[in-house]
Amino acid sequence: MLAQQPPPPQPQPQPSPSSPPPQPQPAPAPAPSSPPPQPGQPPPLAAPPAPAKPALTPEQAKAQELATEGLQLLQQGDLDAAASKFNDALAQDGQNVIANTFLGFIAFRRGDLDGASRYCSKALQADTKMPLALLLLGRAKEATGDVPAAKDFYLRAAQAGAASPTAHSDGGLAIAAHARYLIALQEEKEGNHTAALSDLDETLRVFPKNVNAMYEKGLALLALGKNEEAAEAFGKSLSERAGWYSPEAWLYPIRRYLFLEENSHYWRGVALHKAGRLQEAANELSPLLPIVESRIGSETLSTSGRHASRFHEARALRSSAHRQGQGTAAGNTLKSVATPGIERVLLVANPMAGLRRRSGLLEDLRASLREQQVRAELHLTVAPGDASRAAADAASSGGFDAILAVGGDGTVHEVVNGLAGTSIPFCVVPTGTMNILARELGLPLDPVGSIRRLRSFRPFPFTTGLMGVRHFLLMAGIGLDAYALALALRRAGSRKLTLARYVMAAISAAHRFPYARIDVLADGELHSGTSAIIGNLPRYGANLRITPKADPLDPFLDLCLIRGEGMRAYAGVFRSMLLGGRHMGRRDVVYRKVSRIEIRASGTTPLAHGAPQIPDLTVQMDGELIGSPPHGSLIIEARPDAVQVLAPSGWRR
Repeated sequence: MLAQQPPPPQPQPQPSPSSPPPQPQPAPAPAPSSPPPQPGQPPPLAAPPAPAKPALTPEQAKAQELATEGLQLLQQGDLDAAASKFNDALAQDGQNVIANTFLGFIAFRRGDLDGASRYCSKALQADTKMPLALLLLGRAKEATGDVPAAKDFYLRAAQAGAASPTAHSDGGLAIAAHARYLIALQEEKEGNHTAALSDLDETLRVFPKNVNAMYEKGLALLALGKNEEAAEAFGKSLSERAGWYSPEAWLYPIRRYLFLEENSHYWRGVALHKAGRLQEAANELSPLLPIVESRIGSETLSTSGRHASRFHEARALRSSAHRQGQGTAAGNTLKSVATPGIERVLLVANPMAGLRRRSGLLEDLRASLREQQVRAELHLTVAPGDASRAAADAASSGGFDAILAVGGDGTVHEVVNGLAGTSIPFCVVPTGTMNILARELGLPLDPVGSIRRLRSFRPFPFTTGLMGVRHFLLMAGIGLDAYALALALRRAGSRKLTLARYVMAAISAAHRFPYARIDVLADGELHSGTSAIIGNLPRYGANLRITPKADPLDPFLDLCLIRGEGMRAYAGVFRSMLLGGRHMGRRDVVYRKVSRIEIRASGTTPLAHGAPQIPDLTVQMDGELIGSPPHGSLIIEARPDAVQVLAPSGWRR
């Protein structure tokens, strides 16, 4: 607890998503001195004069100027340019607090915990009460497992931020509130729910719409037996969720809140049930059950909310209310939205993807489905885009329980674009060249073997990437890989594009690629490079994993941006990729989990008479050449739960 509560802050404009943490401002001017005593009165007791600050040396003044420029660049989202300015400031004055603190901030954002600790420790040598440096050190300590040290730094950050004489203007109060939230998380883990509740109240006093803190407050109240108040807290978390965004999202344990809405509904149902409000509890829990049931086996859900076990608890709670005569409507709702079995499917088959090499394959697939008592209809594609149309028509007809995409990754790409946003799941039947999705799902590459146990498969909600109106499931590429694909297709002509032909074209493309620079704005962070891969799966092709941390069940895409130029730089990155993902730690590679990416050709410049001159910005999606976007720029966004993918139930256990 703070010794004295700060007054509530005045409303401030909402910061943009690219905002860095609150920046320290110069201290206010000192108050004017007391008036001289009147004649005949004793002189007032004078406070001892504050020690005069030594004048800045020219080097220190220059460092301050450079650090201020760095803060401005950071505010614009250009981390690379800001880091350069801060380093220039340290070259002038190695003890500059601002430069050291914000280099620590940038290092932490990039996952460099050692660098974050090193810079923030240097900042604290010059100013032991720098709130942001204390907070960052706490986050770094917690990330490395040193929880006691982390709590100590959080407490010091909270005290320093709240005690700052300019706490309202320099962000100290905001940092104190964030620190209290992080302390509360540790107190919850320790079972100290009363202390956690007190700290969360202080956080919510500064950020009254912080839905993460509201959710944690609900958990603390529930643990203390305050069920009515807990239900109210979870309700507020749900009602405020749509309009809340924190530019300090890097502070929060993201995986804990991946399924915040489902978790809030669940715990609100629990609180209502414990409070005896059974009808409301049943209404709260019933819509959740089919969602959770369809996702059991998801590692992401299991990690973030333990939904697999909660499914049975939620069903039992709903049934408890129903048995007491107050849950009839909820029971009917549950029955009406239960996930049906797979009884009728549409085979969308690309005759160019492996079917010519294996006559009778389609009949073998139908025979396997008949053995599983699954009725099947067949649609053979005749032109590009036909698989998308067939999948969309099947979904809108309501006559099919699933779509089977018989082909390669290109067929998968089209089926995804036909089904995105619908509830109809699809399964891949691999007959293509790479078969990336089938490999990731652990399916046999034998087409018949891949569906032998189709009726035991479960739908998993996959994120997709969206550019314009087009979705991708595997990856998108801008730069060398798209250039190589275009060259390979041109050389293959009417012949099939085999893996060998693609590899030969890629080697040739590496010599001819212009290595033109592109600007990439990733969730507010500005970077520059020459090639970008946006992955939704770890595997890029064969055993090459360019985005090894990608997870289609999380709500993000993984960006891998190569910053270097020329064959030598790319060869070094490629070698690191082959060595188990070591490229993620290279200085010439930017690796991030992102939800929105804007890419623009750096050379785009307006002409005096007419349209801008636009360098080539060729794009590929899921191994399909898309071409160049208009105006030399494109936006890619993550679309969580956009498509349902059928996979073995134990795929992610």
